[in-house]
Amino acid sequence: MRPRALTLALFLHSTVSAAHGRDPEVVTLEESADGAVTVGVRVDDDPARVGAAWSFALSPRCRVLDAPTRVAEVRGERWRWRVDCGPRGLDGVTVDSLGSAHETLVSVRRRDGSSLARTLRPGAPAMVVPDAHEPAPPWWATARAFVALGAAHLATGPDHLLFLALLLVRVRGARARVAAVSAFTAGHALTLVLSALAAVPVSVAWVEALIAGSVWLLAADTWRALSAGERDPAGADAGILPAAFGLVHGLGFAEGLRAAGMRPGEGVAALAGFNVGVEAAQLAAVLAAAAVGRLAAGRAPWGARAVTAVAGVAGGWWLTARVVALA
Repeated sequence: MRPRALTLALFLHSTVSAAHGRDPEVVTLEESADGAVTVGVRVDDDPARVGAAWSFALSPRCRVLDAPTRVAEVRGERWRWRVDCGPRGLDGVTVDSLGSAHETLVSVRRRDGSSLARTLRPGAPAMVVPDAHEPAPPWWATARAFVALGAAHLATGPDHLLFLALLLVRVRGARARVAAVSAFTAGHALTLVLSALAAVPVSVAWVEALIAGSVWLLAADTWRALSAGERDPAGADAGILPAAFGLVHGLGFAEGLRAAGMRPGEGVAALAGFNVGVEAAQLAAVLAAAAVGRLAAGRAPWGARAVTAVAGVAGGWWLTARVVALA
């Protein structure tokens, strides 16, 4: 096998499971009426992070009541166990991070129904749960915790990024590109909100297969258009197709939000923050791609075909792997 072909094969193999956006690492603390606390720890499916639940720790005064149990998930792993933190419950409990190089979301739900969310980072790997009588944190504190998670989910998803790059290749002209990206944004924002608030049941495996299919289909159509000398999609296709594909990608974003521990019907601030993070990362990706394309215009006439070919091969590879995984 030629070195370039081998490099591409290794890249595709390594990104089959990582092609979706990186799901956040999450610690949930749920206080029950009897004072016991149910601890949940979730890590992504990165092999280096499997087992990270065991590096998690609470204050020494929290006594473990039962052995941790593993909860099966499509991606990653989640562990649950119960602890007793004494008469004070969660008040003043120190929460250490998972030792991750990325953000870890800590979601606390008290027995009185109140909740709070904080994001731990490598530079600030621990937090102290405030006392219940302290003023409730402002809504923007929860939203801010989810902004970084939304941005990371898009920025670490090669399938989403390749789709955006293809869209810019397929549609020419500033106005047409703005319309196409806006239609894609409206589509994925709609399904993200509906899936998060209305608890629409979806199959994560099927959604990932459909996302890979959207990349492959757009790459095939773009290659055909480039070969035929077409400049833009005809008529309403310029808006309808991106919006339709956006509906599928929005379900993928909703899965990332669900993995962060937001329950159906709650957390409007969390939903808003996550969506802002996704849109901010998408805007940055589009502007960066447009700037690179403008600099390369006239110097690399084969650039559009190269992007389309890479996206087509990657999309086909991901689609095949994910469909096989459905069996």
